[in-house]
Amino acid sequence: MPDLITGEAFGRLFEGFEHTAWRLETRTLYTVDKEQEPFARHRRGQDPGTDWFQPWLDTMRRGIEQDKLIERVRIVPEVLTAYLEFELWLCQFNVHVDEDIRYLPQDQADKLGLPDYDY
Repeated sequence: MPDLITGEAFGRLFEGFEHTAWRLETRTLYTVDKEQEPFARHRRGQDPGTDWFQPWLDTMRRGIEQDKLIERVRIVPEVLTAYLEFELWLCQFNVHVDEDIRYLPQDQADKLGLPDYDY
């Protein structure tokens, strides 16, 4: 499996593209440093806030304001992990800035022969 691009290198991918950014997400957990505390708060039933998430949303908004398409598909198991529940909660903010996120059940992804790694 290829190395996962993270941090600033990942963010730059969404600043320099010209037309469409599309991503397939296959993991049930992503270990992103800035998400750790908000994720822990979410698991405790507390409001994780979104200040930490705002830079990402701003990047998405800028791209969409330039008529760029930003789309992703998340492959999810029948029973969501705690992290995927957190991502589902966050999705409302992504959608608010017009990022297009779709969910595909794991069994359907398997039938389609989709890979088990992100791209």
